[in-house]
Order: sequence, then structure tokens, then C-alpha cells
Amino acid sequence: MNAVHKAQREMLYAFVMLASSSGARVGELKQLRWRDIRLEKRDDKEQMEVRIRSITSKVRRERYAVTHDTNTWKILMEWKEKSDFPGDDDLIFYSAMNKKNGAQIVDLSTAFKGFLKSVDYEGREDGLYKNAEGETRN
Repeated sequence: MNAVHKAQREMLYAFVMLASSSGARVGELKQLRWRDIRLEKRDDKEQMEVRIRSITSKVRRERYAVTHDTNTWKILMEWKEKSDFPGDDDLIFYSAMNKKNGAQIVDLSTAFKGFLKSVDYEGREDGLYKNAEGETRN
């Protein structure tokens, strides 16, 4: 595995963990910047707060999502240490293939489809890529 592929997999892992713990939409997450996440103390425990800016929101209203997995913050901070774009105004998830041009919005769909196909599930040839009826997941 070369360095670009390794970085893409680490980025995809952070993306999936954030998506699964925050409930935010894929399009909203793809446009997050480091300044949009922070660790907050709520009811004597730490939770990560994700700011969805109105310009990136499907409903065009600013809102906040709180992660339900305390490990998500740690995963994102590990990704930030490895990221080529760790500045507050930089995208968290970016196109590694275009990094020489700056942090551009990433399309993780191909990598995610590959991941779904690779998951061994009930002996299905396409893993989790297709549902029980053989239809492609969207």
C-alpha cells in the first residue's frame, strides 16, 4: 500500500466514524473544516460538537450535531496529526490526489464502495455493497 492509499483509508475511517456517531449528512461532512469541530463538556462528560454551517447544510440552516461515541474525537485528532491540511480553515476530508492544488472537497464514494464490497457478509460476492435483494445501496 502506498502513502496516498494509506492516507485515503485513514481519512475514510475517520469519515465513517464521524458519520456513524454524529448523524450528519454525507454532503455536510465532506465540507467540514477543522474549526467546525470541538470538544465540549456536557453533564460532566466530554462530547464532540460538530457545527454544520448553513452554507453546507441541505436545509440551509446552521445546526450542531453531538457525537454519541467519545472515541470519535480521538480518531479525528489522530487524523489531523497525519493530515496535510491541519489548519483551522482547512477541510478535514480532502482529495489526496489533488493536494498540490490545496485541500479540495473529497469524493469518498469510490473508496467506500470498494470497502463495502470487501466486507465478507453471508458469503455475498459483493459483500455489503448490495442488499439482500441484490440492489445497490445508495
